[in-house]
Amino acid sequence: MPDFLLAFGLIAVVLTIAALVSGVVERSPLSFALIFLGLGLVLGKGGFGIIEMGPNDSNLEIVATLTLALVLFLHSVDLLPEDPALEDQLVSEIFVAWKDDLDAHL
Repeated sequence: MPDFLLAFGLIAVVLTIAALVSGVVERSPLSFALIFLGLGLVLGKGGFGIIEMGPNDSNLEIVATLTLALVLFLHSVDLLPEDPALEDQLVSEIFVAWKDDLDAHL
């Protein structure tokens, strides 16, 4: 249970910091993905050694999945059209595709 709480706390801290610095990152030439890689380098074996993960570590899969979800979310926000009618059409098409995929698996 303490590992879960530590992981949950670490995710909360990373997301909070990402939200706080998003304006600075948006104006800089660096992307969130590059910042996460740099953060991993600093906190990992190449830096302070606070976090140690091997290539077969189950926690690495969780971190990679959450990072991918965060990056995809951040990029999808930029893809939404400014016209409300186009936005409604896009959401409708995504929902229909998701429903069709769900129906195919049931």
